[in-house]
Amino acid sequence: MKLHGITVSVTVVQKLLKKHGYVKRQAQKKQTTKITNNRNQQFENLATITEEYELQGNSIIIMDTKKRNLLEINIAQ
Repeated sequence: MKLHGITVSVTVVQKLLKKHGYVKRQAQKKQTTKITNNRNQQFENLATITEEYELQGNSIIIMDTKKRNLLEINIAQ
């Protein structure tokens, strides 16, 4: 429209698009396609290793890497 010398506000364009059935698409979350057969075994292995370290008197640092706020570190002994 600008090429034809017509000035239209964003609001008007949005209303026209909506009126004619055009809507802004939302980003769609997709499930991961990677399937791990031994997922539970991985967690059991981590629990075993953690327990061994604790029995040896070592400190264990647990970090939640999915949080996007301040980093929180729990030190278990």
